[in-house]
Amino acid sequence: MSENHTYDYIIAGAGAAGLSLLWYLLNSKQLNKKKILLADRQMEWNSEKTWCFWDDSDIPDKTWIHKSWNRIKVSDGKKTFFSKNGTSYHCIESKTFRQKLLKKAKDAPNVTLIEADISEFEEFPDEVVMRTSAGEYRASLAFQSVFQKFKVHRYGPQVLQHFRGLLIETKKPTFNDGEITLMDFDALSGTDACTAFFYILPYTETTALVEYTMFSDEILPIAEYDRAVKRYLENQFRLQKADYTITDTEQGVIPMDDALLSGKLNSRTLSIGTYGGATKPTTGYTFTRIQKHMKMIVAALEAGSAPQAYPQSKFRFRLYDHLLLRILKRHPKEGPQIFRQLFRKNDIQAVLHFLDERSSLAQEMKIFASLPWLPFFKALAETRFGWRVP
Repeated sequence: MSENHTYDYIIAGAGAAGLSLLWYLLNSKQLNKKKILLADRQMEWNSEKTWCFWDDSDIPDKTWIHKSWNRIKVSDGKKTFFSKNGTSYHCIESKTFRQKLLKKAKDAPNVTLIEADISEFEEFPDEVVMRTSAGEYRASLAFQSVFQKFKVHRYGPQVLQHFRGLLIETKKPTFNDGEITLMDFDALSGTDACTAFFYILPYTETTALVEYTMFSDEILPIAEYDRAVKRYLENQFRLQKADYTITDTEQGVIPMDDALLSGKLNSRTLSIGTYGGATKPTTGYTFTRIQKHMKMIVAALEAGSAPQAYPQSKFRFRLYDHLLLRILKRHPKEGPQIFRQLFRKNDIQAVLHFLDERSSLAQEMKIFASLPWLPFFKALAETRFGWRVP
């Protein structure tokens, strides 16, 4: 093997996790001269996305943030609630993020980029070999986000979070660009058979991403998502088809489950990102959890110790996630009322704190006391009160 194909670190996957890890490595005084290979099937994406979060304390470079909002809005179909105490919401555009970090990579003399299909990682005593359609590459450690490996077979229910959004530009000022709508359980969501809501990111008074999201097993035809969004625009903003232009679209499917993933493919290949277990099972939020993990990885490398997999959540949070997923899967009609009650009877900031797994047990009990208890009791009973985390 040519010396040119030997590296200190291989990063397989140029998504949010891989590029974030590269950023941390290049900004480490101890590691920024390490020889790094960044590999993926393609560096350009066929479709772009937005990564959003409500706490920017783990974002290392604030210039990644495209837009921030100082107020969060939730509507339960009857009343509207707003965040308090300065809670903000932030958005990163994947295209801008990728272009910025790929430029940083190309400008670094110690970084090599290749586009190739990645087939496997094989571990040897002193190195790991990545086999690709462009050849073999060796390193002391590899970090990958292209293969998913389960620690055990999926043991819990899986629900799909599927969505489609229209980026629109209106002819006249329409939106409050200082607040985002996190969830609007508008009647035009069209169903109480599962959890469905609208989500609005207003970039200016005349431009916004308006998205229709569902938690269910059935993916809709594209026309049905678009029809729901257009009805919503007409009902909420009095916008007829002639009043706005669709400039772009965004859509996706996020599998929501609490499957236990293996944090490593082998002892020299660490999994990162969604395939490394960084995605919150019941929300799909991942970006800030990735940043926490990348900090941990680089800190370990700087200290000369082995980087570890994404840490598992505490038992009680895994139990909460499991029960909610079971309700959404087996009793989907219960979902809308649970979410409505969650925001109707709790401060938005408290809910977000809970979703971030930063709440105390006392705070969690207060939240659960505000929710309909029967669906959770049924879900627990279905496990025969014997749910365990492998």
